[in-house]
Amino acid sequence: MNAFAVGDCRPDLTFILDIDLATAQSRMQRTVRTPDRMEQQSTEFYEQVRQAYRQLAAREPDRIVLMDGAQPTGKIDIEIWEMISSRFPGLAMNPQSANRNPQS
Repeated sequence: MNAFAVGDCRPDLTFILDIDLATAQSRMQRTVRTPDRMEQQSTEFYEQVRQAYRQLAAREPDRIVLMDGAQPTGKIDIEIWEMISSRFPGLAMNPQSANRNPQS
């Protein structure tokens, strides 16, 4: 399915934010809205999807970075910019992201 969706287009770097279901559900409960179709899926569905993404990251460690999605969002933001800067030194770091304090 992925090949059909992207064809020959493959990014040089992909980030996968890995988060356990309990933490994800806790975060979703912080917002007041009706869950969409994907958010209504079973625990088994989420675990299968999570494992598939983890396997993909294990197969392509030079291209796919598996990150701890349970970290505060500000910390994730900084880690992503640090990884981009190290892999692509010609790119300037986003000063707004660099100055932001990690959040919960």
